[in-house]
Amino acid sequence: MNDSVVLNLIPDPKVLIALTHTHIQPLDALCELIDNAIDSFSAARLQGDSIASPVIRIDL
Repeated sequence: MNDSVVLNLIPDPKVLIALTHTHIQPLDALCELIDNAIDSFSAARLQGDSIASPVIRIDL
């Protein structure tokens, strides 16, 4: 049985436009998203919802 969860997060175009007006560089934004994903695994573990095989997949 495969217990993986796939989230397809497509941002609203307004968010993408807003990001072009910030000082953050694209690589920094990508790193922040990865860091947030890792943090979510830690938060799940602290709440007793440990994820057996956490995987972060990024398609660009």
